[in-house]
Formats: sequence, structure tokens, C-alpha cells
Amino acid sequence: MFDLFLSEFKRFRLVALVAYVLQIVCWIFIGKMMIILEPQYIKHAILMLCVFSAGVGIGAVQMLLHRRKNHWTYLVHRPITMPKIHFAISAAALCVIFLGFILPFASILVYLDLMTNNVVDLRHYLMSVDMMLIAATAYFITSYVVLSPSKLVVISLWMLSYIMM
Repeated sequence: MFDLFLSEFKRFRLVALVAYVLQIVCWIFIGKMMIILEPQYIKHAILMLCVFSAGVGIGAVQMLLHRRKNHWTYLVHRPITMPKIHFAISAAALCVIFLGFILPFASILVYLDLMTNNVVDLRHYLMSVDMMLIAATAYFITSYVVLSPSKLVVISLWMLSYIMM
């Protein structure tokens, strides 16, 4: 199971690294123009849209890649059970989402808290937890949509985005 986790994580590690670097650059650019911790609806909406699209994108790509018959046959014939296979694949995707989309925001918050005289409240740190929960929910709903025979379940993604905003 750990080997499956590592192979799946290695498949998407470059995506996580590129997303991390791009987001750090964007946060530095935003920090030069305005105060990062100043509450604005547009910054919150962009953050939520970013993690929502990350969950949807990684979930769709990963499950469409595993939907190919020869790949599922390869996974099923391994000496581990189906729930453990799903757990390994999902854990790898959640690690990629965390490293690429949640960790940059948390890194900026820690930097602002330790290196500047800005006041960083607990609610700012809890925003990272909220972002991770939204991304994980979007990932699991998307993986269910891709693997489900009924494509009407895509409505659940709309409901998540409605609740999120």
C-alpha cells in the first residue's frame, strides 16, 4: 500500500512543486501591492476558488487516469484490498493538494507572524484547515463523479461551490 502511495505521489509531485512556487510568487507579488491579512472578499474568493479547482482538477485527472481498464486490472491484482488501494490513491492526492495549494498560504502566514510585526490571529491559521477541507471535499466528490455511471452527480460540485461562497 505504501508503494502505491509513493508511486502515485511521485506521479504528481512536479505539479505540487510548480503550484507551490507559483503561489509563493503570487503571494509575494500581492504582498508588495497590499496588506495580505487585510480582509477583502476578492482575496477570499480567489483562495477558495483556487483550492476548489485544485481538488476538482486533481480528482478528475487522477481518476480518469485510473479509469483505464489495464490500470485498474493492475491495481486489483495487487495483494491489497480495494479499500486500501483507494486509501493509498486518495492519500497521495491529498498530499499533493496540501503541498501545492495549502502549504504556500500557511508558509506566508508563518512568515508574516514570525518575521514582521503584523498580527496573525488564529482565524488566519484556521483558514488553512478550511481550505484543506474544501479541497478534500471537492476531490472526493470529483472522484465519485468520474467513477459514477450517472453524471448528474456533478450537481453536488455546484452545491459545494454554492455553500463555499
